[in-house]
Amino acid sequence: MPAVSRVDALVDGMLARGQHSITTEAAAEALGVPHSQVRVRFSRLTHSGHVFSPARGLWVAVPPAFRTWGSLPGLQFLDPMMAHLGRAYYVGWLSAAELHGAANQRPQVLQVAVAGHAPDRGSGRVQLPFVTRRRSAPLRRQQHPPPPAPRRR
Repeated sequence: MPAVSRVDALVDGMLARGQHSITTEAAAEALGVPHSQVRVRFSRLTHSGHVFSPARGLWVAVPPAFRTWGSLPGLQFLDPMMAHLGRAYYVGWLSAAELHGAANQRPQVLQVAVAGHAPDRGSGRVQLPFVTRRRSAPLRRQQHPPPPAPRRR
């Protein structure tokens, strides 16, 4: 059995606690390494699909059920990512209709509106196109539970 590194233990501990995201600063503190070493330490796990980085300075652990996707579903890491970036957002259009059970089909992308320009992001199967909307900040937010993990048959 291969030796378990401190990075593996950190990611497994995050998943065991139900925490999916960690910042570079928090990872450096937990691992006891300088900030510049965090990317190097996570590189092996990034290439194997155990971790991905949707934004600079944010790392997201991928549970085994979603490793074939290459990332978590967008709704599970969107809120921590946007909080990390300090951006107001809302899930809109067909993606919002799906959340409320009013969509007649599942959207291929998670449609997100932001107050200012933001580059589109994606990881694995998940694509996040951002659309600029002037009035995205004052809208009331509604939290939705994450979707269940896919089952193997």
